[in-house]
Amino acid sequence: MKAITSSIPDFEKLISENYLYVDKTEYIWQLIHHAGESFFLSRPRRFGKSLTVSTLEAVFQGKKELFKGLAIYDKPYDWKPYPIIHLSFGDYTAINNTIEKLLGISITAESKTNNGRIDAVAANDDFVFVFEFKLDKTAEIALDQIKDRDYYRRYMNSGKRIILVGVNFDKDAGQIDKWTMEMGWNECLQLEHLQ
Repeated sequence: MKAITSSIPDFEKLISENYLYVDKTEYIWQLIHHAGESFFLSRPRRFGKSLTVSTLEAVFQGKKELFKGLAIYDKPYDWKPYPIIHLSFGDYTAINNTIEKLLGISITAESKTNNGRIDAVAANDDFVFVFEFKLDKTAEIALDQIKDRDYYRRYMNSGKRIILVGVNFDKDAGQIDKWTMEMGWNECLQLEHLQ
């Protein structure tokens, strides 16, 4: 009898170590067989996103032997290996470093100020994005907090355009509910100082 686990998100390890796998490869086949330009897979926590991505990775690596006995095994697929870029959001340090390098930005989380803590700041040569995140409130409340606590002020002399971003997460849906932003804050504030 096969062992059951919900804590192994790696398809190859799951199959190689003989754990029970509920065959969803028919859906994987439908996804790749009728592939468009891109897909966004959104599901709540613990819903199998990592295992699905790992399964796709094994397919695109051409590891047909792992799929013996599963629906996709006999499908008319070429099983040749393709180049893969796999970014795991389970390791925020690695993903942040990758994003920073690829996009030429720096990301700072929980930056302290005299008036509180900025949730996140992302900056490149031209822009500074100041983020405030809320849970089950509103994006407008998040944006108001940035303004009320002057979180943007430390970046006014940076010579960069300041963009304030308020984000609300919906706990029940497990995703972003709404976000809102305001641009050009340094121009407005410089005019304010001149008056």
